[in-house]
Amino acid sequence: MIAVGDVDAATPLYVEMLDLYRSSETTPPLEMANALRSAALHAERRNDGAEARKLWIEARSYYQQLDERFALLRGLPGNPGVIEADRHIAELSHE
Repeated sequence: MIAVGDVDAATPLYVEMLDLYRSSETTPPLEMANALRSAALHAERRNDGAEARKLWIEARSYYQQLDERFALLRGLPGNPGVIEADRHIAELSHE
């Protein structure tokens, strides 16, 4: 069991999660994007800006594949996943 706030102990679980999602050819883009988002947020929490930025860029590419679906479902312009990823990428680029 991992204690709340034990960021380092959780790292292997994020690595395993990404390995599992990446190993499947049938992982839906939204699931992959959300897994990458979780790992990127975890990397930020570990103060690993370079890894977080890399993961956000990859997550953004999956979210971007869903632009039309988001527009259809929300009835609004803009993709919240892309917007969030862009914000994090910009913040991490200034570190």
